[in-house]
Amino acid sequence: PTLQWATYEQGLKAYDDCIRGEIPEIIPGLGQVTTAFDPSMAPEGHDTYWFWSGLVPFNPNIGWEKAREQISDMITKDSAKYYDGIESLEIARRPLAPPDIEKRFHAIDGSVYHVDPYVTRFGPGRPAFSLGGYKTPVPGLFLSGSGTHPSAGICGMPGRNSAMTAIKNMK
Repeated sequence: PTLQWATYEQGLKAYDDCIRGEIPEIIPGLGQVTTAFDPSMAPEGHDTYWFWSGLVPFNPNIGWEKAREQISDMITKDSAKYYDGIESLEIARRPLAPPDIEKRFHAIDGSVYHVDPYVTRFGPGRPAFSLGGYKTPVPGLFLSGSGTHPSAGICGMPGRNSAMTAIKNMK
């Protein structure tokens, strides 16, 4: 039960809105009933719902106190189109806005990618052209983590790739 909604055009408009500090009319994202994968995440007979979107303004014009609630309400309303009864079943919510992510995880600007995924920041350009490929100017020091290629996500590839690079350089 994982859904992603919004058209390509809606995603582009949401991006433009965010650049202007406006809250998009539609928040593109990914919704999951996580208890479908791991029932231990909620008491028996209950579910947890998780929604992720990377398209919210970092500095909303109305400030985060108002924006946090407004965005959460919009997401719940949009989610109700796909998950029957979600509005009446909600017991609690815990929104994490970019400033919350920045504070809790020390992620600059609340970016879970550590280095935003721009075209110039992939492959040998991630995290920067002089540091792509996991090597650093310091002999024996290698980079790894969400800020390195291939990017953020729970895949383990940055660590594996960095370790393989380190092993090759030990020979």
